[in-house]
Amino acid sequence: INGTYHTPQIDASGLSPGWHHIAFSFSTSGQWLHIDGVHRATDSGTGVIVYDVDNSIQIDADAGGGTAPEGACFEGKLDEIRVWNVVRTTQQIRENMHLSLVGNESGLGAYWRCDVGAGTALVDSTTNFNNGVFGVGDAAPAWIDSTFPLARGASHSQVVSATGAVMFTGTDVALDFTAKSGSNAFVVSQLLGEPASPPGGPVMGSEYWVIQAHDEGTFTANLTLSGQNEIADEDARDPSRVKLGRRESGDGPDPLLG
Repeated sequence: INGTYHTPQIDASGLSPGWHHIAFSFSTSGQWLHIDGVHRATDSGTGVIVYDVDNSIQIDADAGGGTAPEGACFEGKLDEIRVWNVVRTTQQIRENMHLSLVGNESGLGAYWRCDVGAGTALVDSTTNFNNGVFGVGDAAPAWIDSTFPLARGASHSQVVSATGAVMFTGTDVALDFTAKSGSNAFVVSQLLGEPASPPGGPVMGSEYWVIQAHDEGTFTANLTLSGQNEIADEDARDPSRVKLGRRESGDGPDPLLG
């Protein structure tokens, strides 16, 4: 930050293979690193970020002191890059990590969806027109299809520490906790689209859900989905014909059927 390196770090060997959501927050009181909605690291460095019009903003590269990266470029996959001019809270990070944005959200400075599909253009979907270029020199990026769960939709979070029914407003989901110890922050995201890696067989409707439980509590719960009205009459008469796909993480093979 303004010529000084700050490195909130984690041991990446503990991360599972596949896509992960990474959020870095900075303010005059410190820096925070969230991975998949979990606060994983902190750095005490503070200051004010000053934009230098003579130098490019570089993402996932060691900027050094000039306008071109000095090596140490990121080796991996990128999607949905967002820059905010406000500090995002843990709750905001968790509730929005699976939701695509419009581009006019308050505090959103730049939004690169990374969905052009060819070439080197990095198009900003806000009205700030912070367009950029992918790749270094003549090295163009390799475009791929992302399997990270992401779509427009709605998200709601609740802290649960007791048994009983809990509604997650706007998501068509209710969880009835029949056993509960400790406390968990639950986040339910209803995504209005088909998953990038759908389960085998026909998919009913174009919506799916991501349900996450944070913190150290334990629980047993019954899940109710109330918004789906596309079940055929023959399926309603024989519920065994309907399968609910579930996946242990945001990436990987086709979801397990349960």
